Amino acid sequence: MEKRELEAKLSEVLIPVEPSARFVRHLRAKLVNYQGGQTLSTWTLIVLIGTTILMLLASLGAFARLIVSIIAILGFLSNRRRGTSEKQVQIS
Repeated sequence: MEKRELEAKLSEVLIPVEPSARFVRHLRAKLVNYQGGQTLSTWTLIVLIGTTILMLLASLGAFARLIVSIIAILGFLSNRRRGTSEKQVQIS
């Protein structure tokens, strides 16, 4: 089959269709929406707020661990000093 024969048969079989006005309006409305008519969707907003809350909780957890670690180090050093001073009192 040659290219011209194929084109002739396709032009006989395929009928050009004009879309309805309602379909065109609907398609344009969707394209405007996709191009940025609606900047933030509801789900995007929910994900952003959830992520922010999780980041805050994670940072508060890290801060609490840091404070507990500092208190533990100070307690260890205090206990160590108290142990050396008690040994000096017992020796004397």
